[in-house]
Amino acid sequence: MYLFKTSGSTFESVIKNQKHAFVNRPSDLKQGDLILVSKNKADCVDGEKQIQYTMRFDKARTANDSEISFLWPGNSGRWNWIIDCFETIALSDPFDLEEAIGHDQYLHYRSVQTFCPIREEDEEKILLLIDGNHSETDINPFFDEAEQALFSEGRQKKIFVNRYERDPAARKACLDHYGVSCSICGFDFEVVYGKMGKGYIQVHHLKPLGEIGDEYEVNPIEDLLPVCPNCHAMIHGSQPARDIEEVRRTLID
Repeated sequence: MYLFKTSGSTFESVIKNQKHAFVNRPSDLKQGDLILVSKNKADCVDGEKQIQYTMRFDKARTANDSEISFLWPGNSGRWNWIIDCFETIALSDPFDLEEAIGHDQYLHYRSVQTFCPIREEDEEKILLLIDGNHSETDINPFFDEAEQALFSEGRQKKIFVNRYERDPAARKACLDHYGVSCSICGFDFEVVYGKMGKGYIQVHHLKPLGEIGDEYEVNPIEDLLPVCPNCHAMIHGSQPARDIEEVRRTLID
């Protein structure tokens, strides 16, 4: 688990685009590691809590000025690394780190300006606080698997909402097999947007996760498919969700 700090001026873009930017590269992060997105205290309005979202780490890559300028206008040349994330989820009950782990423990993080790993003894307290603390609303529909943003493969827990523990390796295995073009319309983000779109695609779960009650083993080839946000929206534009072939047949040549 990592703490990522962000200013009020960059916060909205960080959440919308699921990307952070730093001068230095965070070390020891593994794909799927949980990130606490903390808005700088000075930028919080009265009563606003700092930690409002969690994300999962995907990869770190060298920043380019054009992407920085697009995502955070006026900051070209400021940062060296872009951190791509996924599975951004809004907390239904945001919190400040100090209230989660106590004042004495918080002193370790008070001077952090950019990012730092969360210590193991603090991680346990934070996980207890955020477990089930995920809102079913206020999730940007551009995010991966927006239909059930709180769900992923694994063991079902009933706390405030149904929640599954996602294995990020399943997504990776799916994309390693199928590639990153949409399985329905063939759209490739890198072809259209260049480097900025490289590797971006959403993943659709063929089996509705809300129907899964017990732990099961996901087959990334049989259970998952890469789809673009437009096709994904069409799939989940009705209840129950539309079949892949149904959406594919509606495409206009």
